[in-house]
Amino acid sequence: GNVASCSRLRKLRKQSMGSTVKMLPLFWVVLDLGVYSLSLPEISDSKFIDECVTEHNIARSSVNPPATNMLYMTWDQGLAITARAWARHCVFEHNIHLKDVRRMHPVFPSVGENIWTGYPPSHFNVSVALKSWVNEKEYYDYQTTSCTKICGHYTQATKKGTPREATTGSQTGILPIQPMTPAMWLF
Repeated sequence: GNVASCSRLRKLRKQSMGSTVKMLPLFWVVLDLGVYSLSLPEISDSKFIDECVTEHNIARSSVNPPATNMLYMTWDQGLAITARAWARHCVFEHNIHLKDVRRMHPVFPSVGENIWTGYPPSHFNVSVALKSWVNEKEYYDYQTTSCTKICGHYTQATKKGTPREATTGSQTGILPIQPMTPAMWLF
C-alpha cells in the first residue's frame, strides 16, 4: 500500500510539475499581453513630442558653463520611427546600426543614442530619463573634455551640435532618445 501510494504520489507530482512548466509560457504570454496593453506615448502624440522637446531644451539651456552656440532642439519624425523600431526589440542595448551611415536616418550622416528603462512601463517619464543622463555631468571634465566615469549620456544630451531629437516608449518601458549629430560624437 505505502510503496504504491508513494509511487502514485511521485507520478502525480511529475504530472503536476509538467503541467506547471507547460503553463508558464502561457502565463508569460498573458503577462506580456497585459504589459503590451499599457498606454504609452505615441511618437505622433503632440503632447508627448512637446514634453520631450521642452524637457530636452531645458536641460540643454542649463548647461554650465553655457555653450556658445547651443542649438534649440526640435523633433524629427524620421528619428522617432527609427527609435520606435529599435525600442520594439525590448533590449537594453544601443541600436546595432548606429554606425551604419544612412541606415539610421536618410539625411543625417551620424546619429547618437541615449537609452533609459523603467519598470513598470506605466512609470515612463521623460524628465526622469533626462535627469538620469544630465546627472552624469559631475563626471565630465570641461578642461580635458573627458569623463572620469560614464558621462556619454550627458554629453550626448547637451552637446552643442544636436538640433534634432526623437523619443519613443516601448511596451517594456525602454526609452531611446536619438539625437542627430552633424559632427563626430563626443564619446
